[in-house]
Amino acid sequence: MPATGPLLGNPGQLGVELRIARAGAGGPLGGGAAISRTGLGDQPREEPAYQKMRTFLQQGLRPTPRALATLASYALERGKPKKFTRQPGWRSRYPHSGVREVQALLDMVDGAPWQSGIYRAVLLQQLSDVGYQRLVVRYWKKHRLVVECQVESWEETSRTLVALGQKRDARKLLAGWRHRHGVNMSVVANYISCCPALWSSQLRHVRSTCRDALAGLPHDHCARFLVHAQAEACAPPR
Repeated sequence: MPATGPLLGNPGQLGVELRIARAGAGGPLGGGAAISRTGLGDQPREEPAYQKMRTFLQQGLRPTPRALATLASYALERGKPKKFTRQPGWRSRYPHSGVREVQALLDMVDGAPWQSGIYRAVLLQQLSDVGYQRLVVRYWKKHRLVVECQVESWEETSRTLVALGQKRDARKLLAGWRHRHGVNMSVVANYISCCPALWSSQLRHVRSTCRDALAGLPHDHCARFLVHAQAEACAPPR
């Protein structure tokens, strides 16, 4: 679903950014404006700015993805969670206050008329980056339909599954990548990393996957990996 602005105000103003000063001062925001951010992070002045922007979000105004990432980052910093590559399992049941705040932001996004995969992906990535991958997987299992139907949140969930070593789940989730639009080459690289390559049928699958990705997707830094994986799958057994 494409992101749209709130139902109030002039839809021509959807691209307008609200600039919040470090002091937290800002002019009134008309309906239909998008929320952005230029400065948070100067205690104690950033807290009023954060609360103001959070209120705008609750009112249904659409932030830019960058602004939402900034809000989530500040919420995590405020909660001061210890960063781990992977948080212990008990932490997923009793997360830090900053993590609970990011989950609250995710609930706001879910209830917004402009909700889309890119906004979910921003927040899911924030959780994953501080080691709460299990919460991302839990969210995916609870909201499979909306997560999997939007490419950004689908990609972020697959990245999290790979990070957790849940290769079978990641492989099943990514198997239909050819039928999606806007797929990044890194997604296929993650998929290949989850595919076994022992038997001839498995090697054929790796070769065809690499070939199709290299021929049909925009190239990025993962293209070299796919070329190498394709070459390995073509090599005769030793």
